[in-house]
Amino acid sequence: MEFRLLGPVEAWSDSGPVDLGPRQQRLLLAVLALKVNRLVPVHQLVDLTWPSAPPQTAQHAIHVRISGLRAALAVAGGNGSTRSNGSTGAAIVTRGAAYMLSADPMSIDAHRFRALVGQARSETDDVVKVGMFRQAIEMWRGPALAGAAMQAVADQLCRGLDEIRLMAVEDCLDAELRLGRHRSVVDELTDLAAEHPYQQRLLGQLMLALYRAGRTPEALNAYLSAQSRLVDELGLDPEPRLQALYRRILRGDPALDPGGGIDPVPQPRALLDAVPQPRAVLDPPVVEHGVAVRVVDAAPPAVPTSPEVPAVAVRAVEAVPGQSAAHRTRRLFRLLGLMTTRILAGSWRKGVLAMAGLTLEALRLTKRYGGRTAVDELSFTAQQGEVLGLLGSNGAGKTTTIRLLTTMLRPTSGEFSVTGIPHTSQTEIRRRVGVLPESAGYPGHQTGLDYLAYQARLFGMNRSDAARAAGRLLAEVGLEHRATSRISTYSRGMRQRLGIARALLNEPAVVLLDEPTLGLDPAGQRQVISLVRDIVGRTGATVVLSTHTLPEVEEVCSRVLILDAGRVVMSDSVSEVTRAVAARRSGLLRVPAELAGRATAALSALPGVTVEMVGDRPDLLRVSRTAPVVPSTAGPDVGDLVDPDAAMNPALQAVLNAGVPVLSYEVEGARLTDAFLSMTGGVR
Repeated sequence: MEFRLLGPVEAWSDSGPVDLGPRQQRLLLAVLALKVNRLVPVHQLVDLTWPSAPPQTAQHAIHVRISGLRAALAVAGGNGSTRSNGSTGAAIVTRGAAYMLSADPMSIDAHRFRALVGQARSETDDVVKVGMFRQAIEMWRGPALAGAAMQAVADQLCRGLDEIRLMAVEDCLDAELRLGRHRSVVDELTDLAAEHPYQQRLLGQLMLALYRAGRTPEALNAYLSAQSRLVDELGLDPEPRLQALYRRILRGDPALDPGGGIDPVPQPRALLDAVPQPRAVLDPPVVEHGVAVRVVDAAPPAVPTSPEVPAVAVRAVEAVPGQSAAHRTRRLFRLLGLMTTRILAGSWRKGVLAMAGLTLEALRLTKRYGGRTAVDELSFTAQQGEVLGLLGSNGAGKTTTIRLLTTMLRPTSGEFSVTGIPHTSQTEIRRRVGVLPESAGYPGHQTGLDYLAYQARLFGMNRSDAARAAGRLLAEVGLEHRATSRISTYSRGMRQRLGIARALLNEPAVVLLDEPTLGLDPAGQRQVISLVRDIVGRTGATVVLSTHTLPEVEEVCSRVLILDAGRVVMSDSVSEVTRAVAARRSGLLRVPAELAGRATAALSALPGVTVEMVGDRPDLLRVSRTAPVVPSTAGPDVGDLVDPDAAMNPALQAVLNAGVPVLSYEVEGARLTDAFLSMTGGVR
């Protein structure tokens, strides 16, 4: 009996394929085969078969499906039956509340693959080595457990198999290059480098193959394109050995020729979990790409810093006319290995920027459904410990943005990264992100403790660790007194807190909360907002809070991103957004009462300015600007915010020119609600 897991799950006997039954039955066989000759508890089989909400009859259903597998194997000559040649086939045995597949591990392709790769690596003859690697790689007929397991379950069960496969391909190609087969592997390497754009070992192999094939310009271009991508998208330089290979190709080093006795290809290396920290001090000023940058002082206290996440403040000046200072400044910082986060004061030309732990970055992120654009070239960044408010009316693109950032949706174009991991690495992104969806569903028959413990098991925790994590998180969200109550008895507010606990199970770097206070009473809203503060203070995670409830954003968010029809219309701190609106709204002007008429006439003559007397005080005038807020076209985080005092300078000058002394002038405060309505045209 032969079992195949590296692709669709199949079993083959001497007489041909075995009918293994429905998907869940094939999944059970796959689990037992991966853990061949080891007991697998029934509860673990239940968890893997029904990851979200197992039915009450789940254990009985497992027993029924195991019986079906036994019957199928018996018909094919397995399950302990004796074949004509006297050998005994595979058997599914029961030990208490657990099952085990008793079989020769070499009858299972996943185990044969691992063994053959190990043998190939220890082989010294490159011709034999290549043959063994190719034989191992050809065992793969598609994604492991295809058609039997959901993606999350397949990732959990087959963790490491994909990495071993890729490393086997790279080791095989190394041997091919040593054998002088560069021309025959160029096309394969080109496809692999495109499929794995951040795998620098593959890039080095492609460069070497192109160079040896007489295609030096293409080899150099491959490096330069990858260098630009790594810097722009991850803030990383190519590995030193890859840089050395580039320099050798430039000078035509004979050691790169076949038989030159050099192995210039970088060995595999995992992507960094943390964003690179500053490695340069910009003093004296560094001038590059048309922007001069100078360190001016230490980071303001508002920026979370630590020895591991330093921050400095810089000033960007002398931007090239007609070009985006923001884009050029950010690119310069990346080339220097510095990650910028957000504007702390002023604009890019005359502002203070902070460099700290950048955890989330989106660049021209777009999602279209046919002819409708839900998210349109969304660009923003968020740093460690920041609470970013994602504001917008219904249909503005908030939920779509959350789903993109969780990899539930694929972008039509654009990209994003979490702690430097590109959006194409979906499994790695999901390990670093926690999410509370807008309409989260919960199994009412489970207790809160059982639900969280089960979810923790999906992240690979053992039973005891999962139970401890569940109890701890329930206490942190204030539900320890209801831990053993069924979720069906929870109020909506309690369910939202349970959902937040679920979002924190994997200790995420980024927590995405989609309308967490929707439908809650004021007390429930206060509890959720308090939890958001606790998350940031306790874990240092970045929180993205999607909502259209403006007061909670003003209370808890450090920065706000306002969306309208899928586009960013403003991105800055809450105070700066409201300050910008105040500059376009109104101020209180006090003049001598006997000259108020002359001041009113002078102000009324100005375009876009209205004036009215306040109450029954002839000396106090309310001066308003009626021109709407026009978002900057330079992109998010680059709005040319007008100083409220300076915004009314023309009006004040007109009053003075009319011979009226200004006794006092005070800008009237604005609310986030005013900014939201001004920039979105009102709630639709």
